[in-house]
Amino acid sequence: SHPLKILFSDTSFVMSYLNALEELASENYIETFFDNINNDFKRNLNFLHRSYPTYEFYSKDVIIKNRNKIRELLNIDKNILFIIDEDSNDFNLSKLKIKNLMNIPIVIKSINYENNKLWEPSDNKILYPDKKWEISLNSELSKIEDKENLKLISNFPSSNKIHESNLQLLNSKNISFFTSLNESNRKIINQLSNHNFITINNQLKEILIKPGTWDISSPLFIPFGYVLKANPGTHLKLLNNAFILCYSSIQFKGSEQNPIVIESPDKTSQGFSVVDAYKSSSFKYVHFIGLGNLKSYGLQTTGAVSIYNSEVSFNNCLFKDNISEDGLNIFRSTFLIESSSFTNAQSDALDIDFGNGSINNTSFNKSINDAIDFSGSSVKIDGVFISDAGDKGISVGENSKIISKNIQIMNSNIGVASKDLSNINIDKINLTNCKIGFAAYQKKSEFGGGYIYVSGAKFNNVETSKSIQKGSELILNP
Repeated sequence: SHPLKILFSDTSFVMSYLNALEELASENYIETFFDNINNDFKRNLNFLHRSYPTYEFYSKDVIIKNRNKIRELLNIDKNILFIIDEDSNDFNLSKLKIKNLMNIPIVIKSINYENNKLWEPSDNKILYPDKKWEISLNSELSKIEDKENLKLISNFPSSNKIHESNLQLLNSKNISFFTSLNESNRKIINQLSNHNFITINNQLKEILIKPGTWDISSPLFIPFGYVLKANPGTHLKLLNNAFILCYSSIQFKGSEQNPIVIESPDKTSQGFSVVDAYKSSSFKYVHFIGLGNLKSYGLQTTGAVSIYNSEVSFNNCLFKDNISEDGLNIFRSTFLIESSSFTNAQSDALDIDFGNGSINNTSFNKSINDAIDFSGSSVKIDGVFISDAGDKGISVGENSKIISKNIQIMNSNIGVASKDLSNINIDKINLTNCKIGFAAYQKKSEFGGGYIYVSGAKFNNVETSKSIQKGSELILNP
């Protein structure tokens, strides 16, 4: 057996591990830690700057980002499902399934309504990962109309911290976590047919979103084996934590005068995801505005728009004001991005993980972290403009291979960084108002240094043209 599997089969270890996670994720724990070590930290950083004057410490941001991920993973509100009996036409709670989508056990203490106990388990209170309970409620209490005041009271084993979270109710007619793919598809299609803005052609396997402005306030699942289509004049408003999750290919074709718009006016949306689509997807003149990332039903992505294990193209698309870790995340996919723009990203604008594709004539303006971040990818770039990247304009990591030309980067901390056995070849690059032009280094111990090969570099008001760690390489040709 794998050592981790053996370790996590030890109940005592799991309990201690959960306590440590809760402490790490608690309010101000990380901030207090850094406050306590601040004097030692500054002294050691000054010592490092004697030999490495351009060195900057980024690990605090990484630790805080990981802390936030742990908080999401420990978020019972998003990871415990309450599935209504599929024979019920409404949300009558007389028959209810409780399913734990987390990777850790939880203790169910009670279901409360307006601070009164509606139900509590009689014997074993621990709900283990990927397990479900079936419960029956008093028929009078089960007809409660104000479902928003139903609360789950729970805690993690060996922890005294009580969690009060909203019940996440899902009618099993909408989607099934317990049936075969064909059975699940049938239920999803039945649910989609209830929307007046959707038409379904089962013979052609096409689902069409009609032109118009539509409010979507609950999750929209698109089943495997179909094509989801939309045309100019389609405006989707994702509200109340809604998201679109597609297991089929997408054909969204807007126009320059009348683009397709997908936005979240209330800033609660959990984004747009395409997973394991068996045909290529295409987005033309589509605007993605103010979207967050998926974090419900045990599913979690990093992108406001996430493409997983699928082929995709984006042409003349806009990614603006998205509030996720990545504006667009492409994972293990083949892709083409051209004539598109990314604006006001809350972290990375574009994150490519183990992808293969091309980026052409695309602009990136104002990203808090990196404009473009590559990991384990092979990509060609022709014509990219980057402005105001808080960290790196182009970050290349984990043995990525990038061939690029006609690059402009301005008002950014680091222009181009290559690390961990990655190679980037650049033909013609202009760097303006950057702190560091090129940086090459090793970040992860299992890799080596980074490599940058440049022809035709121009520097304008760049404080330090290069920062190259031993074992890495930068070659600058005229």
